Amino acid sequence: MSRHIRELEEELGIEIFIRRGKRLLGMTEPGKELLVVAERILNDANNIRRLANVFTKTMWVNW
Repeated sequence: MSRHIRELEEELGIEIFIRRGKRLLGMTEPGKELLVVAERILNDANNIRRLANVFTKTMWVNW
């Protein structure tokens, strides 16, 4: 996981976590903002899944 976080930080050009050695002490301000956006994306993805389920169930009922 830490490798993926480092790769994301490198790609974005920001530090997401405050570190002391290998220990994570908290999130940086850019990391906190990134978390807000990521949570919104995950919520949107769940809403899309729910919407798809509603339409697929409705489609089968109307056949």
